[in-house]
Amino acid sequence: MIEIYKEKLKDLLNPKTTNDDLKILDDHKNGTTIINNLHKECVDSNESTIKILEKGFKLRNVHESYINKFSSRSHVIIMMEVIQRNLDGTQKRGMLNLIDLACGEKISKTFATGESLLEAKSINLSLTGLGNVIQCLTSNKEEYIPYKDTKLTKILQESLGGTNKTTIIINCSPHVSHYEDTVGSLKFGQKAKKIKNKIKEEKKENNNDQLEDLVKTLTQQLKTEKEQNEVLRATIKRNNEQMRSNTKKTTSKFRDSQTLSKKVTFNSDSPDVSRYQNQKSVRIEEADENEDSNHYTGTADSN
Repeated sequence: MIEIYKEKLKDLLNPKTTNDDLKILDDHKNGTTIINNLHKECVDSNESTIKILEKGFKLRNVHESYINKFSSRSHVIIMMEVIQRNLDGTQKRGMLNLIDLACGEKISKTFATGESLLEAKSINLSLTGLGNVIQCLTSNKEEYIPYKDTKLTKILQESLGGTNKTTIIINCSPHVSHYEDTVGSLKFGQKAKKIKNKIKEEKKENNNDQLEDLVKTLTQQLKTEKEQNEVLRATIKRNNEQMRSNTKKTTSKFRDSQTLSKKVTFNSDSPDVSRYQNQKSVRIEEADENEDSNHYTGTADSN
């Protein structure tokens, strides 16, 4: 339960916490905005909830003004985390933000001075920042949304332009003296109604369901890998058979070529070759003797 008073944060459930201790942070994991070091109370019934709210509202800044005896001088934001646990072990978690905005003031009507004047300026500045954010969200142009201009808009970032469902309740006065304020409030609500948020529902399952899903996923992966392995084995077997067939064909061709080479190669040690060489030598010797005989015969006739 947080109060925004003159752009300073105050923990209404733990007044000892200072403004410096309370830091507005972005929870990127859950897509929400959180306030660090904010005190939390656990409630489980309507009675305990109302008791906690009454405790916080007693510490809120409320002063008497010229037109209101109990004038709220600050904005109050009540953050409630609601958890629903189902019988099947699943659970749902939701954030419920209740915001009580301080009313904008016209100095000409309230005649505020001193501290009340500073409070009025701070309230009006914060509401102006809220109006600027709503104006940007409802325009068709893609432009920068000034959430960080005020602490109010920064805390309500998810409620205004995030994934939350937002409902605005406007308190109007039927008195003629408040005609301008009433018309302005209604126009503010009409413009805010044009904001279209995309509600996001997340369902958290228990550990058993998560383990079952994990087992199913791993089983499917194992089945797929087995099928891939079978295809790979068949491919390897087919390649091996093809290699063996090619090896046999290559070996057979090599043996045939070796056999043909032996048929056309002479062996110098074979009997046929030796007999052929001996006959050749005899013919050469006979030819030499005949040549010598002719030489002698020719010499005798000349004498």
